[in-house]
Amino acid sequence: MAARGYLSEYFAGAGAKVLRGTEVDPAVSRGHEFQGVDAFRLFLGTPAGKEQVPVTYVWMDDEQDEPDRLELHATWYDSRRGKGHRGPEYRLYYPAAAEPIVHRAREGDTLFLCMTAERRVLAILCPAGSSTEQKLLWLFALSLTEDFELTPRALPADGGRDIDLAARFIIGELGIEPEEEEPDALGRLVDRYGLKFPGTAEFSAFARKTLKGIDPREDPDAALIAWMEHEEALFRSLECQRRSKIGPRGGAKLGHLGFLRGARGGRRPVSRALHVAGG
Repeated sequence: MAARGYLSEYFAGAGAKVLRGTEVDPAVSRGHEFQGVDAFRLFLGTPAGKEQVPVTYVWMDDEQDEPDRLELHATWYDSRRGKGHRGPEYRLYYPAAAEPIVHRAREGDTLFLCMTAERRVLAILCPAGSSTEQKLLWLFALSLTEDFELTPRALPADGGRDIDLAARFIIGELGIEPEEEEPDALGRLVDRYGLKFPGTAEFSAFARKTLKGIDPREDPDAALIAWMEHEEALFRSLECQRRSKIGPRGGAKLGHLGFLRGARGGRRPVSRALHVAGG
């Protein structure tokens, strides 16, 4: 089975906070600032002056096929500079160009600030209580507080969370494609079927037969997960082979967790790995 990799290969860390109206609602304030994010100095440091940083602004909700995003910048600065009687308080000033993303949020919604391994910040906004919010809290092992302050978490440089099937799906939604080794069985798959995908049940049967060292009688749950991950890795690798040899067809591209995304962004479920009985 291909190596999973670790979350720390893609992120140095992340933080989450509940948003105030003064941060995102132009009817309340035109300040264009994320406040209560001073703890993100853990990743952005404490510059003496204003520092411009690259930021990808992302809006994610449960109704979208694809998140909306803008590749822009922000200014990281000490809002209390020159006020000797007060300690530093760093804020993140976003430009007017980010308003189409930021102004979709409302007071009480959630902001995630994520520092990527490439030193780019992801500013992800999502509705409070949404499944998107819960997935990101789970991915980065974060929690929210009621004081509108950012709660940060650095990821260990030598590991962190495994990139399993669920984590891969969430990271993919953020526009990051985790790297992985080609499964050993890919060559056998291509030898048998060429660059065409076999039928659903047949594909699942092939994946189960080519993954060694799995005993479903000893641990059925672990076996199911291992089969799903192996089949998903085979599927992605074969799709990459197809793209490199014959190019994309009909604008379709590979999704995650058994989803194909069509040319217009729609999804259709592809049930493969759950065909574990009867093959």
